[in-house]
Amino acid sequence: MIGENETGRNEEMFEIFSVTDDAGEEHKFIFIAEIEDGERRYWICEEVEETPDSLVETGELYLFKKTEKDGEVYLSSVDDEEEFQRVSQAWEEYVTLEEMKEGDEELDE
Repeated sequence: MIGENETGRNEEMFEIFSVTDDAGEEHKFIFIAEIEDGERRYWICEEVEETPDSLVETGELYLFKKTEKDGEVYLSSVDDEEEFQRVSQAWEEYVTLEEMKEGDEELDE
């Protein structure tokens, strides 16, 4: 199951969050979708660059494993190749379905 970013694609409404990598560098992201795989949840996020007057999408998507503890959200990388492939496949299927829906809506107009 996948949950969409309810803010839509209007960049002014995206909540930006930061993740610090193993080298100590900070990267900024916006949430795109959440994927459920059994008991586990994953976030699809896009890396962004924030300037004083705009938000620049890099086009780079990242898959994070989401866990929660005491009401806090924690994101970690998906290191297992099989797990990564399974969740990536679910994301690709979701994108394909959304593209088909958009095509159907255009035909209805």
